[in-house]
This record gives sequence, C-alpha cells and structure tokens, in this order.
Amino acid sequence: MKKKQLMLYKVDMKYIRNLSHVDDKVLSVSPQQGKENRPFVGIILICDKKEYCIPLSSPKPKHEKMKNDLDFSKILDNSNKLIGVLNFNLMIPVEDSVLTPVDLNYSKNLPAHEKAYRELIFFLC
Repeated sequence: MKKKQLMLYKVDMKYIRNLSHVDDKVLSVSPQQGKENRPFVGIILICDKKEYCIPLSSPKPKHEKMKNDLDFSKILDNSNKLIGVLNFNLMIPVEDSVLTPVDLNYSKNLPAHEKAYRELIFFLC
C-alpha cells in the first residue's frame, strides 16, 4: 500500500460560512472570532465517493479528560503532552475547488499560529 502524505488545508471562508447556516456544528473560520487561520487537516477522508476534511483544533482543558473514540482523537507529543485534537464528528464535506493547501515549508518569518500548525503536522508525519 502506498503511504499518503498528511496535508493541511484551508477551506474557503465563504463555503464554511454557507455550511454554518445549514449546520451550527460547523467550526467557525470567522475573522471576528480570530479563527480565519483555522486549517482543516487531512488526508481527505473519502466516504461513498464524497470527500471530507477533519478540523484540527487546539487543545482545551476539557480535552484532557476525554478519551480517544470513533469521533475524537487526541494528538500527544513524545512526552504525552496534549498538543491538538481531531474532531471527526465535526468533519465537513469538501470539493477540491474550496481547498487551498497550506505550505508546510518552515520559515522564520511565519506568524506564530502557522509555525504551531506546521510543527504539529510534522509531529503527525
């Protein structure tokens, strides 16, 4: 089996906004809430020939007590520190036209949130 590369994607903000009008569980990418840089993580999941992206979230205190399950997965570093979570129950349907890959090349000039996401994705790979 060929190993696939894990990728980060930004999903078109207008598309997310339209989804959130239909489903209030769709995570915000609103600049007013400081969420405009939220990427969705993938290998894009394919189910019944439809593609989905899974949101990568920062850890919250409530996540410490939660257990990995079918719809939730913790991302731990080598010292067992919680560094992120995947909420499979919050995945969204996508098409290639609404996806923009996040450049994972490291640069000292990156904003802090971009550095954190890149470090997390390198840890996952």
